[in-house]
Amino acid sequence: MNTRRIDSTSPENVRDETGYEVVHVPAGPLRALAGDELVARWTRRWARWTTSCRRA
Repeated sequence: MNTRRIDSTSPENVRDETGYEVVHVPAGPLRALAGDELVARWTRRWARWTTSCRRA
């Protein structure tokens, strides 16, 4: 399972006794984002990505 890392003190990987592993991915700021801020960030990134794909 991958999830966005929101805290610099979180370990990179966490595995429980059953072998389930969570990977904290370094993406975005190291803090929790409010829903509106998260949507705004991804909307801007999506717009840049789709624009660059059309140019290719």
